[in-house]
Amino acid sequence: LFACLATRSGPSAMKVWVLYVSTALTGALRPSRFRGQPVDRNIHWDCHQVVQVGLDQIPRSKNVAVLVPFREQHGKERHQELEKLVATLQTHATEEAKQGTRIKVFVAEQTQGDSFNRGALLNVGFDMASKYFRGEKFAAVTQDCDLLPTQGMLQWYSRSGDAPTHLASYLYCPGFGGVTVFRDDIYRAMNGYSNEMWGWGGEDDDAMDRWMADPSRMVLAPNDGASFVDIGKTHNGQRDKSHYQASMEVWDRDNGEQAWQTEGLSTLNYTVKQRHPGTPLVEHAVVKLAHGQDAQLHV
Repeated sequence: LFACLATRSGPSAMKVWVLYVSTALTGALRPSRFRGQPVDRNIHWDCHQVVQVGLDQIPRSKNVAVLVPFREQHGKERHQELEKLVATLQTHATEEAKQGTRIKVFVAEQTQGDSFNRGALLNVGFDMASKYFRGEKFAAVTQDCDLLPTQGMLQWYSRSGDAPTHLASYLYCPGFGGVTVFRDDIYRAMNGYSNEMWGWGGEDDDAMDRWMADPSRMVLAPNDGASFVDIGKTHNGQRDKSHYQASMEVWDRDNGEQAWQTEGLSTLNYTVKQRHPGTPLVEHAVVKLAHGQDAQLHV
């Protein structure tokens, strides 16, 4: 990967990348200590940072947290999608356990009332995973419940390296939408996702620019043609775009002013309203998300 970066950006960029890896591993890289720079919007759309790699180029993770943001819409269609996803992950988790990898699914279900907030729910799932693994390193897989991984794609879930692996890059490469694998220290370094983007759209692009605030970084993607089955296409017309313009303003502020360093995982605010009976594979909590950036966490 380093050689690839040097080829693309020259030896000086390679030095910056190596420096980032060393500071991230020691825990020195935190949002408050990193001076990022805005990503030019034209550059954002060209996906120049995406580098296709093979599975054997990314280390295997001992612990894997699959983070599923969730809320039912009208009937039981989303629950049906969740059941199919969990069944698929259950079979895979059993096989991965034989290789020494522990997989746990964290479902963060939003209460009714507000518009859906994918970014905040992913942060909730990450917080749940951090408490579960109790200081152990883990890979965080941000997982939309309507993207069902094929067998070929599942093998990527237990791999995490020095850059995020965007498994759904072939569907949409400018933002971290669909399914992405983050090493836990990387997720923290980009301060997770924004909590302030309600309804459909924007949080995935905003998250990409959080990561690419250091232009020497890259995003990995599978090179083997692995894919997902989209089992939620029939619901695409029901997207809530009532807050779309407000979300675009959050994205502009996060990028232009680098406001993401003080808003995101570090300002997550939620209350657990209900915990579903746990299983060895799944931890499922219903949460109420708070509005505002400066409140503290309540669980």
